[in-house]
Amino acid sequence: MTTNRISRIVMVMVIAIIGCNISASAVNTKEKCIKKLEKLTKEVKKESATFTEEDWDAVLEQYTAINEELKTYELDETELRKVGKLKGRLLGMVAKKDIAKGSKVLNDFLQQMGGFLEGLLDDTDE
Repeated sequence: MTTNRISRIVMVMVIAIIGCNISASAVNTKEKCIKKLEKLTKEVKKESATFTEEDWDAVLEQYTAINEELKTYELDETELRKVGKLKGRLLGMVAKKDIAKGSKVLNDFLQQMGGFLEGLLDDTDE
């Protein structure tokens, strides 16, 4: 074998190795992004009872960043289903928090309206 031919073989091997590494890193990056969403969902489920408004804001910021990153990848059907399930869980927890907060506000308003009507219709002087 000539050194020229050996050099070509080595060059082809190097290019093949680099190509494999690039493909693997793209998959790893996509998987890491999905793992971030999974971790965020688990964290919210575990810790949400003690979250402050700032914590919820941070969760939504993280979710938005992960969602934007996910848009840059081409996901297969299995990945799309997994991402959809994680998003559904996470946004469901956010919605429950908002519903609970909204029901308290509504309850407070109704109590105040009840008192307002009592005061309005009360003809006794206190």
